[in-house]
Amino acid sequence: MPIKVEIIGDTPGQAGLKIIGLGGTNPGLGQMRLTRINGKTSLGADRQWHNEEQWLPLPELFGEGNALVGRVGPDLVDPLALLGPSDIVGLTVRLDGREEEGRVKTDKLFGSHLQASMAPAPEIVAPPPEPEPEPEPMPAPQPVFAGEPPISSQPAERDTSKLPLIAAGIAALLVAGGIAAYFLLFSKKDETPVAQDNAPVVTQTAEAPSEINTREDLAKYIQATPEADKSYQTALKLVERGKLDFAMLLFQHAARGGSAEAGLAVARMYDPESWSTKTSPMPQADAETAAYWYEPAAQAGNVEAQRQLGKIMVGLTPSGFQHDKGRDWLKKAADAGDAKAKELLEKLK
Repeated sequence: MPIKVEIIGDTPGQAGLKIIGLGGTNPGLGQMRLTRINGKTSLGADRQWHNEEQWLPLPELFGEGNALVGRVGPDLVDPLALLGPSDIVGLTVRLDGREEEGRVKTDKLFGSHLQASMAPAPEIVAPPPEPEPEPEPMPAPQPVFAGEPPISSQPAERDTSKLPLIAAGIAALLVAGGIAAYFLLFSKKDETPVAQDNAPVVTQTAEAPSEINTREDLAKYIQATPEADKSYQTALKLVERGKLDFAMLLFQHAARGGSAEAGLAVARMYDPESWSTKTSPMPQADAETAAYWYEPAAQAGNVEAQRQLGKIMVGLTPSGFQHDKGRDWLKKAADAGDAKAKELLEKLK
């Protein structure tokens, strides 16, 4: 019975692994083999795809119902994140005396090299306005007497009959003072109300650095520059300065923003026909990854991308669906007047 494999990314270079169909298997030490069905290549411990079989140790797995779950790191996530949408990957598992295989379903995989560039720039929050000072309460008016009574040398008798009248008078004055204070504080007559700043706190977007020299500079630039064309032009300047690794990341950012030229630039950095240590930060060429980046530009009508995508596809698969699809791309480029594409088609006859 084939197994079902899911590798779901959550952060750059990291992902969760879920293998369904190995219920009852002791999740101990085991091996796995990742194979690209189209190219018939196997992933090695060096993160490269090889023509020979490559077996890797399984990560630590735990039972969860009828599934085994675990975590995988950059050794698996990075090469898988670079695969194109047409790539099909199979996984063979050797565990507890069993050997099962199935197709791999991947989602939201990002290479670990994007860790810095994907980090959001710190937000600068404007300080909230200082609160308006609370108005001081107006003192209650004190009763005013016409004059102090003369002090008698004899102790005066307490006139209890007048105490209620005095208390009532003081209470009336306090009420009158409170009413007056209310009208002074809250009456709109002849007064302009104090404007209250109820505007929401504004979050200021970090400005793009004038020059990119570090990964922090690159992350800030990507955060502050969503425009694909502007990012593409800046990436070209990075190429002129020899900062090819930063240029590739910025080309990828621009390509994801819709720039076909940027996608073409990334593809050239992988294409065996144009790759070199002087033009690419990658240690070696990778035709399949080049095809992945050529495809959006080819679909946008770029003749060079159509020709190179077709050339790679027919070169990787001598027959079958991918080979026929490659011929279609070559024909589109040839119909657009590309002489090299016409020549390649003639050789395929």
